[in-house]
Amino acid sequence: MSTKTKAKKRKQKQKSEKGAVDKKVLVLRDQNRKPRLCKVKLIDTMPLVPGGKSLDHVGHLIGLKKLSLPEGQHISRMKKFFSEEPAEAEAYGLRDSQATLRFGKHVINVFSEEFELDGIPTTIGSAAVRYFVKQFGDPEHFRKVFGQSIEKEYYWHIEKQKFCSRTIKSITPEALVFYDFVARCFRGGRSEAFVCGLSEDGEGVAQYDVDLSGAYSTTLLILREPDYAGAYLTKDLKDFCGEVMGFVYADFEFPEGTQYPCIQVPDGTRGLFFPLQGTSYFTAPELELALEMGAKINIRTGVVVPWANDNRVFEPFVRKVRAKRKEHPPKSIENELYKLMLNSIYGKCGQSLRGKSAFDTREMGSKKIGPSPLTNPYFAAYVTGFVRAVLSELLWKIPEGEVIYSATVDGFLTSTEPSRIDTSGTMYKRFQSLLDLLDEEGK
Repeated sequence: MSTKTKAKKRKQKQKSEKGAVDKKVLVLRDQNRKPRLCKVKLIDTMPLVPGGKSLDHVGHLIGLKKLSLPEGQHISRMKKFFSEEPAEAEAYGLRDSQATLRFGKHVINVFSEEFELDGIPTTIGSAAVRYFVKQFGDPEHFRKVFGQSIEKEYYWHIEKQKFCSRTIKSITPEALVFYDFVARCFRGGRSEAFVCGLSEDGEGVAQYDVDLSGAYSTTLLILREPDYAGAYLTKDLKDFCGEVMGFVYADFEFPEGTQYPCIQVPDGTRGLFFPLQGTSYFTAPELELALEMGAKINIRTGVVVPWANDNRVFEPFVRKVRAKRKEHPPKSIENELYKLMLNSIYGKCGQSLRGKSAFDTREMGSKKIGPSPLTNPYFAAYVTGFVRAVLSELLWKIPEGEVIYSATVDGFLTSTEPSRIDTSGTMYKRFQSLLDLLDEEGK
């Protein structure tokens, strides 16, 4: 071996040792004091807690109430607590560990018995994805629906000093054609405040908090299997009306005096604005509603992706998890977990499309979140656009003289009694038809 090669390997070894984690060996002994080799895996159960709530909430869910600190003790001075009241301090510390362990074991049992998933998931979202993929069945069909393919990649292996191969996931050429364009149509929810300061107070003045029932999980039902190869460019406004998977970059202008325009324009980190006129990326449902509201629209670029068939991609998953949730009382662990599964499955479709980062405990730094097995801009953008359209239509049809205080993603705060809210619009009827698939009495 040459001196140059030896120096290179020594440098690689030093670099590897520098970045290595300092592992400490913990010797565990059995009842006979004999050392035993044990494998321990540490799992953070916080991402499994619905809503990311506190340990106190976890204890409430599993019926193990968190202990209170004795008078004169404070959580910031635990050393003092242990020295003055060791028995009470040990019980206090153990209770938190017991609650975490019991909750983790319960989550494992729930996913094992209800969904036949082994082990404990890192997050509720990852469990939802695993179950969705498992329930979907045929891997080849799954990849076709989500516009994915498996390819073999060759690379140079430094240690082996030879070319090796590995399989990688990639986007199919058909889905890739308009991938970036559609990803630009993926925006957040409608979140605005229309009233500043204190609301009116007096006899007859009321506020009603109205929201769409399972907005995102219900809207997932509108998605059929896309025909990526059949996608086409069009500027004909009629092509974007109906349950059409369409996306545009267009100019728009609403009539003067329109109070609640329905087309969003992003403004950096300040969120979405809904001006009377502008140019933006948006979806077919928003375009259709804008036309009904009397807006003028000039499409610069428009794409329509036809449905390959009428198979609703997410219906089996949504139907199964909703049914499971109904089997358990509100506020129970199972009910909360299933609710989070329904909410997170949509989010997984948009994962990595906005370039968000998260803290990586292995590298101890910020790292960009990669795509999930369900990442798909066509699905993610269309769902968000449809929810915005439904909410915008309800705002547009609020009776004159009533007040809308604010709108937040899938609901709004208003002075209008729910019975007086106009639900005769195109978008709301479309949303209600999706609810009817699961529950004909659902509203």
